[in-house]
Amino acid sequence: MSCVDTFALNSNGVYVPFVRDADRRLYQVAAAPMPGPQQAFLSACEKEVGLAGNRGGGKSEALAMDALSGIGRGWGAAYNCVLLRSSLREMTDLITMIEGIVRPIWGKSVAFNRLNHVWEWRTGERLELNYFVDMGTFSLYQGKSHAWLGWEELTLQKNLEGYLAMFSTLRSPLPAHVMPRKVRFTCNPGGPSHNAVKHRFQLSGIPEGICGPCIVDENGEKRRMIFCSFDDNALLRRTEPNYMASIATACEGNEPQLQAWKYGNWSITAGGALDDVFFKYGRTIFVDPFELPAEGKLFMSYDHGSTKPYAALFWWESNGCDIQFKDGRTRSTRPKDLFMIGEVYGSTGEPDKGTGESIAAIVTRIQQYKIARGWRFRDPVSGKWMDLFRTGHADSAIGEEMNEFSVAEEFKRPVSIEGVMHPGINWELVTKPPGSRVTGFALLRERLIATSPRPDSRIREAPGVFIVRDDCPNVARTLPMLQRAKNNLDDVDSSGEDHCYDAARYALQADRSPHISFKRRQVW
Repeated sequence: MSCVDTFALNSNGVYVPFVRDADRRLYQVAAAPMPGPQQAFLSACEKEVGLAGNRGGGKSEALAMDALSGIGRGWGAAYNCVLLRSSLREMTDLITMIEGIVRPIWGKSVAFNRLNHVWEWRTGERLELNYFVDMGTFSLYQGKSHAWLGWEELTLQKNLEGYLAMFSTLRSPLPAHVMPRKVRFTCNPGGPSHNAVKHRFQLSGIPEGICGPCIVDENGEKRRMIFCSFDDNALLRRTEPNYMASIATACEGNEPQLQAWKYGNWSITAGGALDDVFFKYGRTIFVDPFELPAEGKLFMSYDHGSTKPYAALFWWESNGCDIQFKDGRTRSTRPKDLFMIGEVYGSTGEPDKGTGESIAAIVTRIQQYKIARGWRFRDPVSGKWMDLFRTGHADSAIGEEMNEFSVAEEFKRPVSIEGVMHPGINWELVTKPPGSRVTGFALLRERLIATSPRPDSRIREAPGVFIVRDDCPNVARTLPMLQRAKNNLDDVDSSGEDHCYDAARYALQADRSPHISFKRRQVW
């Protein structure tokens, strides 16, 4: 594959690419990949390949060139391509860029339908630009056949459900060894699907090198992520040498956004609901496991789910006593400091995919977790079961009855574990008056910030919310990545993986005054 050797100004004052032929002579072309990530992206043999990186990496150009690379290979109408984005409004620049490549090469042998955003070649090939919002949009493409699927800014999708569903349209009468089937996309860190893309391609931190690992799924299909950066874009470095300084200015005062936009850091999400808090205060929010003191209050909070994950969180509320970590270190606490010390998360292991368990199975998992942690046990003297977490707080929606059925009532039913009957769970329902989501968001932000003293003080002035990261991995994974709601920036986007967040919000908004302390451990 020929790559750009250099760029030169043409008579119109525009930089155009030049490549070298077999005799090392330079000649002008309409488009060619730059050496490095663009070349790797166009050369990749895996069915599913993404191109990720910071701003200015040349991702969109590479995506367009990959789609156009199948034109004129003799595949005709079988080569049907579609390039998708969450909205057509952002397609204007992409259309201009593609036209700038297409017209010098194919001239009048390709027609562009501006109404439908479709290029059609006389030889039968077709490239369509369209939108994909959510699974409701899938009906526009169901039943169609595509040889090439492209997604611009994949992390802006609400989730990957539609992305994966579109694989069903990847088919053709031509054998795959004759005409390869491709799924290609670009993305940046951040956005509603940040976690899902990060999980699918095993991403973490600032990428090193150009090619990520080749991942082989259970069906033998291969996928890979390619990484690019501003430093790889020779043209932009020439036309906008201070572009990274402009990015730094655009991100002034927002370090997480700077990490995502300038460095392509996948451990950060830009523009999130809580990312700035975790970036600044993460060292104080996250704590190591510690021995539970014989005082204070214990309680649970719960967010129900089936097709989406459910989340049960376990809390210790301090009365101001010291805590001792397992390595012997101690630290002081403030009265009413809250510590998340455990979780039961009903997920398949894929982001935002629930297990679909029955309520009895959920109760069983929660009780088994408490037994494993030593929080539910038989008294060695009386033989009675002692329970440190007998009740908790949950969304009032689970108390709503329909045809004499209530989720909350089902939770109260006893379950059998290894032949021994254990009680159900009695959730105290948290009401949700108007504005409760905004209030809960503000409460959680303030409590997380309160884990650290103010810059002008060495003493914390308010109770905080701390997280034992090792025992709450899904809390630690999902809270920093939550996005703000588009229609209300003082709330969290409910289409994201917000189940641990909701459970935490119920804990903060509940009336915890009658909670059971260690001194009242009773039984069943």
